[in-house]
Amino acid sequence: MLKSISIFIITLLIAQLSLAQCDFYDDINVAATGFNSSSGYTQKYVLVASSSGLPGNIISVNNNGIFTSVPEGSYYIYAINYSGTNPGSLAIGSSWNTFVTASASMCINISTSYLNREIYVCNLNTLCAPNLIQASTNGYNSSYSQFYALCNGNSNNIIAFNSIGAFDETDYNNQSGIYTVYALNTNDLSVINALQIGVNFTSIQNLQNIVCAEISTPKAFNIEACTPLPIGLIDFKATKINQTVELTWTSSTEINNEFYTIEKTTDFTDWEEVSKVAGAGNSSTILHYKTSDFHPWNGISYYRLKQTDYNGMFSYHGIETIMFEVGDQLSVFPNPTSGNIQLRAKKNIKQVRVFSVINQLVMTFENTNLLNLECLSSGTYLLEVVFDDQKTEKIKVILTQ
Repeated sequence: MLKSISIFIITLLIAQLSLAQCDFYDDINVAATGFNSSSGYTQKYVLVASSSGLPGNIISVNNNGIFTSVPEGSYYIYAINYSGTNPGSLAIGSSWNTFVTASASMCINISTSYLNREIYVCNLNTLCAPNLIQASTNGYNSSYSQFYALCNGNSNNIIAFNSIGAFDETDYNNQSGIYTVYALNTNDLSVINALQIGVNFTSIQNLQNIVCAEISTPKAFNIEACTPLPIGLIDFKATKINQTVELTWTSSTEINNEFYTIEKTTDFTDWEEVSKVAGAGNSSTILHYKTSDFHPWNGISYYRLKQTDYNGMFSYHGIETIMFEVGDQLSVFPNPTSGNIQLRAKKNIKQVRVFSVINQLVMTFENTNLLNLECLSSGTYLLEVVFDDQKTEKIKVILTQ
C-alpha cells in the first residue's frame, strides 16, 4: 500500500510546444575557462532573468558561478572578464542589454550564454520510494487527447506514459533517481504516435509544423530509498503584514527535529539568517509555527526554511517570494556580500563612507549607490550614507571573501 500521495500542478504553456528541459536542479554550478587571469583582471558570473525568451534583468553576480536555491524557471548565464574596477552598470536589477551596450566602451570580455541558449532550472520534489508521483493540469483543451510522460531525469528518455498523470513504483522500477514529468495536450496523430517508451522526449518537443499541440514545462522529482523524513512539511508561506514579513509553516510529523531557521536572499548566492525557532523533537501531530522578519529588504527577497536535526544534518524547504517597499528606509543587498553591493533609498545618495569595526575610515564613494568592497578584508563594516538633503543614515554590511 502506498504511504502517501504527492500532487503537483503542471501548468501548460499556450499556443506552442515548450522546449524547456531541466538543465539544473535547484542549484546552478558553472565554470568558464580561457579567460584572462593576469593581475588586475576579474572573472565573474552573471545570472540573468529570461524575459519572453530574451535576456532581461540581472538577478545575481558572483565570483564562483554557484547560485543556490534558484526558483524554477528560465534564465541566462554569462561569464565576464574585466580589468580595473567593477563596472557600475553591472548591478542587480539592471538590464543585461544595458550592461552589454555600456561594456562596448570598456575593457570587458563577455562570454556567450551558457549552452548558447536560455536554460531551465527545475526544483526537485523529493519523495521516498514507493510513493506515487502524480501530476495534474488545468486550462488545457478538453477536446484534445491529454497525456503525461514520465522521463529519466538524466537522459530525458520516456520510461512511462498514460492519460491519468499517476506513476507508481512499477513505472520507475522502484529505483532511486531523478525523474521528470511532462503534460502533453494534442489532437495531432504524429505527436501521439511518437509518444513511446524509450523515445527521447526532446524529439517530441522538437517536432516541426505542429500546430495543435501544447507541452508543459517539466516538473522534477527526486525518488529516494529513504528512511522517514525528519519532518513532514504541509506548507510554508511568507506574507507581508504592515512593515514586516510573517513566515508560517505547518508540520505533520517531526523526527529528531532540533530547530528551524528562516533564511533570506536577494541573489541566491548570499543567504542571511532571519530567525531560529525550536523544533518539537519528535511529534506525530500537526504543529503550526510562526515567526517574523522585522527588517525586510526593499525590492524582491526570497525566503526559505531550513530544518536541522539533533545530529547536525539539515535540509531546505520551499522558496517564497516577497516584494517590499519599506518607505524611505535605507537598505543594502546582498548582505552578507562577497564584494558588490547596492544601496536602496528613496532619496538621492550624495556620499557613502565605509568604516571598519574600530571606526577607521577605509573607503569613500561619491554620488553612487553601487559600491565595490572587494579590496577590503572579510568582516563587518559600517556604512555612513549622506543624502542630498544632508541627512545621514548608517547601516552595517558583512563582507565575506
